[in-house]
Amino acid sequence: MSRARMRSGRWAVPLARAALVEVLAFAAAQAPAGAGDPTLRFEDVSATKGIGPYAMAEGMGGGVATADFDEDGFIDFFVPNAEGERHQLWRNLHGERFEDVAVAAGVGMTEGGRCALWLDDDGDGDLDLLVANDTLDAETSFRLFRQASPAGFVDATREAGLFRYARPTREGRGHRGGMCAGDIDRDGWLDVYAGMVDGEPSLFHNRGDGTFEDLSKSSGVTTGPEAWEHQAVMSDFNDDGWPDIYVAVDMASNRLWINRHDLTFTDMAPESGSDSAWNEMGIALGDVDGDGDLDIYVTNIARDGRYNILLRNDSIGGDLRFGEIAREAGVGFTDWGWGCTFLDADGDGRLDLAVTNGWYGEFSNDPSRLFLNAGENSVRFRDASAAAGFDDTRWGSSLVAFDFDRDGDADLLQTCKEGLHLLANQLRRPGGQEGGGSYLTVRPRMAGPNTRAVGAIVRIEAGASRQMRQIGAGTSYLGQEPAEAVFGLGSATRVDRVTVEFPDGRRAELRDVAADQVLDVFPAKLTFLRGDANSDGRVELGDAIAILGYLFLGEEDLACRPAGDANDDGSLDTSDAIYLLSYLFRGVASQKLGSGACAVDSNGQDAGCEPPRTCF
Repeated sequence: MSRARMRSGRWAVPLARAALVEVLAFAAAQAPAGAGDPTLRFEDVSATKGIGPYAMAEGMGGGVATADFDEDGFIDFFVPNAEGERHQLWRNLHGERFEDVAVAAGVGMTEGGRCALWLDDDGDGDLDLLVANDTLDAETSFRLFRQASPAGFVDATREAGLFRYARPTREGRGHRGGMCAGDIDRDGWLDVYAGMVDGEPSLFHNRGDGTFEDLSKSSGVTTGPEAWEHQAVMSDFNDDGWPDIYVAVDMASNRLWINRHDLTFTDMAPESGSDSAWNEMGIALGDVDGDGDLDIYVTNIARDGRYNILLRNDSIGGDLRFGEIAREAGVGFTDWGWGCTFLDADGDGRLDLAVTNGWYGEFSNDPSRLFLNAGENSVRFRDASAAAGFDDTRWGSSLVAFDFDRDGDADLLQTCKEGLHLLANQLRRPGGQEGGGSYLTVRPRMAGPNTRAVGAIVRIEAGASRQMRQIGAGTSYLGQEPAEAVFGLGSATRVDRVTVEFPDGRRAELRDVAADQVLDVFPAKLTFLRGDANSDGRVELGDAIAILGYLFLGEEDLACRPAGDANDDGSLDTSDAIYLLSYLFRGVASQKLGSGACAVDSNGQDAGCEPPRTCF
C-alpha cells in the first residue's frame, strides 16, 4: 500500500459540489481520441464462436466463472443456469470456437444455479468447481465438483461437508450472492466466503483433508438477516500478509472484515471510510491511481442522490483510509449498475473500467458503459461506450474480462437476462493493423495446495510505467476472472522488471522480460535470516530501523518480508521491531532469529531447506 502520502476524505462527498465536478469531468472527457491512438471496438462474437442459449436464474442475476480448467492454455468458462436448464461448461477450442462439455464432464446439473467458483480445493493441481445454487428451489445451497480425471468431475459435496440448505430470511425472496476464495489462515489451503441475499453469509474453512468446516458464526462475519450481500472480494487491505474480506451490501452498510489471524474478523469499514450504506452490487479492485495499492469500485443504483463509488486507497500500512472520488473521476453514474471490471481495454498501460447495467421499468434501457483512463495526474476517465460498441441496453448481470483468443488484449463476457455475450476486443493500430501495442500476461503458480497462487500481487515496470494486479478468485457481480494478469504495454517491447508477491510471503523477480508472451512465474528459491529486515546478512539495530521506516515513514518495501517478521507470528508490525530490540539490547534469548525458510525453486519443485547465512 502507498506510504508516500496521506489524503483525507470519506465516501459521503457533498452532493452539490460532487455534481459540479462530475459535469466538468464529463465535459472534459468528450474530447476525441488523438489521431495516432489505437481504435477500440468490441464485437459480439457469441454466435460465431458457437455459444448457445442461456437461461438466467430468477431473481437478481446470474454469474459466470472463467478459468483454464483443462490446462490447454486457453480460458474456458462455466455458467450456472435456471432451474430445469442444464448448467453450461464452455470449453475454449484455442480461441476459434467454444463447445459445451458440461454433461460429458459431469457438471450438467439442472437444479437452479446462481454463481460458481473455480479453485483447487484439494490441492492436487487440478481445478475443482464450487457451484452456489439458487436457494429458492435447490436441494442444497452448494455443489462441489472435484476434477477426478482430465475434464471429468465427480460430485464431492457430501464428503466435503458442504451439503446444506441456507434458508433465506423471507421465504421466496432470498438467494445466494457472489463467492470469493483465499487462504484466510495461511495454511496453504483455499477457504471460501459466500454471500447471501436476504440472509446470513457463509464462511467455510478448508481443513486440508478434503472437508470444510463452517465458521460463519464463530468468525464474526455476519451482517444481519435483513442485509443483502451481493458480492465479496478477498485482498490484504491492511498489508499485514493476511487476506481480508470486503463485502458489497445492499440494504445495510458495506463491510471490511479485517483478518485477526485466528479465524475471526473485525469490521473496519466505518473507521476506514468504506462503509457506504447504499444499494451496493458489484465490486472491482484495481490500482487506478498508480500508487501501488488496490482501490475499490462498487456499483450502485443511481437514484435518490446515490451513485457508484470509487474508493481511492489512501491507507498507510495498517492505518486504513479510503476517499470516495467516483464523481470527480467521471465514473459515478451508470444508472442501475451490476457487474464491473477493471481492464486495460486500449492496451496503453492504464486501467480502464467497464460496467454492465439494467433492470426493469425506468432502468430497462440502461446502457453498458466503458470508461477509458484519461492518463492524467489525477484520476480521470472518459466515457467511450458508444465509440467502443459497449453500450447495449440489455439487462446485464455479471461482467468479466479475460483474453479468450490469446491475442494480448482483454475481451469481455457478459451474462444478460436474454443470453450470454462474448465481446471480442478488436483493437486496431492507426492504419488498421490488429492490436493496440505490446502486452505481457503473467500467470503466478505455486507448489502446494494453492496451485494458482490466489492472493498473489503482480507488479511490472516498463520504462516510466508502473502497474499492478491481484490474482483473485471472485469478483464483479457473481463472477470470477482467471488466475492471470494481462498488462498492456503500449509501444514497449520489453519489461524492465516483473515482481510477484506470493500469498505465503515469498517473492519472485524477473528482469528484462520480452513482451508479447504468456509468462508462468514460480517463487524463487528463498533462504533468509529471520530478523535481517534490511537483507545485509546480519541481525542488528538497522533491521529494527528498517521495519519502523517501512511501517511509518513511507520507505521502500522490504526485500524479504518474512525476514522482517522477527517474532515469526506471520505479521510484519511494530512487535517485530520490539522483539529485535529486546534481543539486541536486553539479552533476551531467541530461537527464532537467524533461522531460514523452506521454499521451491524457479520451476516450482521442492528445493528443501537451506541453512541461513549466519546462525545466532
